[in-house]
Amino acid sequence: MTGYPSARPAQWLLLALLIPTGLFGQLRGTVLDPTHAPVAGAHVTASPGTGERATVSGANGEFLLELAPGRHRILGLPVPDAMVPWNGAASLESTRGHSRQLGRSPSELHPGRAQPPARPIRTSGAPSRAASADRSSGWCWLSRSAVTRHFFSFEALKKTKLELETIDHPIIRSEEACFQSSFAAVQLAKKHNTRLHILHISTDRELQLFSNMLPLAEKRITAEVCVHHLHFSQNDYDNLGNLIKCNPAIKAPFHRLALWDALLENKLDVIATDHAPHTLAEKEVSYEKAHAGLPLVQHSLLLMLYYVQQGRITLERVVEKMSHAVATCFKIKERGFIREGYHADLVMVDLNKPYEVNKNNILYKCGWSPLDRFRFPASVEKTFVSGNLVYENNTVNDSYKGTRLKFDV
Repeated sequence: MTGYPSARPAQWLLLALLIPTGLFGQLRGTVLDPTHAPVAGAHVTASPGTGERATVSGANGEFLLELAPGRHRILGLPVPDAMVPWNGAASLESTRGHSRQLGRSPSELHPGRAQPPARPIRTSGAPSRAASADRSSGWCWLSRSAVTRHFFSFEALKKTKLELETIDHPIIRSEEACFQSSFAAVQLAKKHNTRLHILHISTDRELQLFSNMLPLAEKRITAEVCVHHLHFSQNDYDNLGNLIKCNPAIKAPFHRLALWDALLENKLDVIATDHAPHTLAEKEVSYEKAHAGLPLVQHSLLLMLYYVQQGRITLERVVEKMSHAVATCFKIKERGFIREGYHADLVMVDLNKPYEVNKNNILYKCGWSPLDRFRFPASVEKTFVSGNLVYENNTVNDSYKGTRLKFDV
């Protein structure tokens, strides 16, 4: 059988052959990446059958599962992507030192390893947003890209259409795929009592996985929503096309409404951006070749202030969901609140000064925004990081570099 997963960024091709051996059959297969190179260390499971069967792909991507007759669903846990090699505290401090030379915002890098361990583990320290888990550090790395489900909507669409379009994206990156990946992550977290934060919730159905019964500081499972899933819907593909192609996909308007309700009911804990500044050259190609992701960090606060004006959310809730809750959720020390002794990370806004996005005031190096020509009711006047003025009059001060975040663990 052949299948393509629905979650990013570990996109694999799974090739397998079922060989009958009495009451059971052997499912022999190979896990390949998009370039058809073998993927070693991938966690492959099959269920339901006679219960979950699991294995790990070998050096050449090969795997073998003993399965009973019946219909099975294949689940893959990918090799961690974009992780910092973990060679002990000295290596990590060296990497953190290098990061301070690059960014102007406070940041943190988390230890990782080249291969995920054979089983999830209990976490210690602040929750991370990358994928997999690491015995050497005690961190759990689980996100929506950590659980890859194999669905066949891509294959089915290719059989019915000569060329796929951006409007097909929410069918390929479907509601079912989003739910199944989030559901699998939540089940693993509950099974192993692991602290879990799931990124980029985009569907109505996923919301049943999250609760508002506990204060945020006491939750073991938390989730966030991105500004683009609160603003755009699949109706915008006609005008914006690949510019709003992202993973998970922007979907039907009823999902957007459900996300707003869940945010205000505290089932979704924080607002994020998933900022991905791909170039226009990477976007102005056919749907299948276009990169997924969009630049949003410059206008995320302005977008929420627009919805304050629209009466969708209060100013106090915007501050809570974009600042207070972030610090509480990740146990970030001395940030996220205006308090004596805390770092002065501040934004000054003029709620009565309109601001229209255009090519002359876009600060992204990619040079474009999906919100081009959108008129906001408010403007960001100044931004301070740790008390240092880093933005004023549409100009960024490059002389100040960000400092390392610290956590209460």
